[in-house]
Amino acid sequence: MRALTAADVAGAHLPEAPFATSRRPAYAVEAVDARLDACRAALEAWERGEPATLKAADVVAAGLPKGAGYSADAVDDLLDRIAVQLSIYERDGTGAPGASSKSTGSAAAVEPVRSYELTTARIPQRRVGGRYAIDEVDIFVGEISTALSNVERGKPAGLHSDDIVHKEFKAVSLLGLGYDADAVDDLLDRAVIQLRHSEPKNRLQVEQEQREEAQLRGMLDDIRNKYGRNGDR
Repeated sequence: MRALTAADVAGAHLPEAPFATSRRPAYAVEAVDARLDACRAALEAWERGEPATLKAADVVAAGLPKGAGYSADAVDDLLDRIAVQLSIYERDGTGAPGASSKSTGSAAAVEPVRSYELTTARIPQRRVGGRYAIDEVDIFVGEISTALSNVERGKPAGLHSDDIVHKEFKAVSLLGLGYDADAVDDLLDRAVIQLRHSEPKNRLQVEQEQREEAQLRGMLDDIRNKYGRNGDR
């Protein structure tokens, strides 16, 4: 399950409920916006590697005033996801979900890329620091661009995302000109995400996602049982 980020919370669309009823409850807009601002700040703190003041239990326990505004069900669902993500950070003691997919296989918090972006990408060159051989990178980026173009036209990619994750480039000689390694890795990370969107999940991936979802739901249930949705302890 992909990590929920501060950007996800900032961009979340909550359906409006202009009339609050017992069958379709709603929460006041200003209260919800303030709560989500606090949640976003907490996620941003963890993403910077800093423990957040707001805890998962606070998200679940604190109630919201009812009234015309946002759909209560939609707000509760979003707060549940935030509580789960915060509980994961609190359990692991670390944030920063966006590790490099080329080095770790993780694809979180990285934007995908289109084929035309690869063909027009201007990768910075340098003579010191981490560098990759220009000719090798150009050839491989061309192969990735072709694969993405195939996907965009509804055809088989002809290249697997794991081929990108495990790709190694030749080292550049001392003071030799090469592509900035970090810039290349960032570009390849984005290509990995785009390809993985088109790749069918195998049985092991599906089972792993099901186990992770069950674990997260269990964590959320534990928080609810301990603190309650409305602050009853």
